[in-house]
Amino acid sequence: NSMGAYIGDLWRYQISSNEWTWMHGANNPSPPNYGTQGVPNYLNTPGGRKIYSSWTDLSGNFWLMAGYYIYGFKNDLWKYDPVLNQWTWVKGANTYNDPGNYGIKCVS
Repeated sequence: NSMGAYIGDLWRYQISSNEWTWMHGANNPSPPNYGTQGVPNYLNTPGGRKIYSSWTDLSGNFWLMAGYYIYGFKNDLWKYDPVLNQWTWVKGANTYNDPGNYGIKCVS
């Protein structure tokens, strides 16, 4: 499509049944919907992205940081809770092309 492949869908793969399940997000190009920082909500979504970082924590939550959407680069952190089936905007700007705040090396 003209907007590129920025579909904001999230899928779960079940190894035992070899099946995929659509869990969250739109099935069309979708920008982020931030909601309130730190508050999970079913309407929250990081939107479609590419060039992002992600990982899963020991509790099974999926984390997503930064990325690119058609309007520019994102500098935000999200957590997806598979039990609640909800995203939480954890930290970072809800704008595009935010340069971030690096602070001082090795200082929290």
